[in-house]
Amino acid sequence: LLNRSSDLTRRGIAMGDTKYLLLFVYGMPTRIVESTTKAGTSTVYEYKNPAASNSYLQFALDDKNQYIKSVMLSDRPVK
Repeated sequence: LLNRSSDLTRRGIAMGDTKYLLLFVYGMPTRIVESTTKAGTSTVYEYKNPAASNSYLQFALDDKNQYIKSVMLSDRPVK
């Protein structure tokens, strides 16, 4: 989990970057997960690691679907 906006992924993406920069650098995600809560809509762009069966890089976007609010590497199977 990246904790600060100064932390970068290997390709140079950080919290606060735009969705468009993410798509330019990483391309189309393997999966897009959207959920609606009382606070609004949450969108996560997920990129599967081709070298590992259960490894995903996940980018959560803000409620307006414009900026990256968190970045996480997951090793949990997708359900």
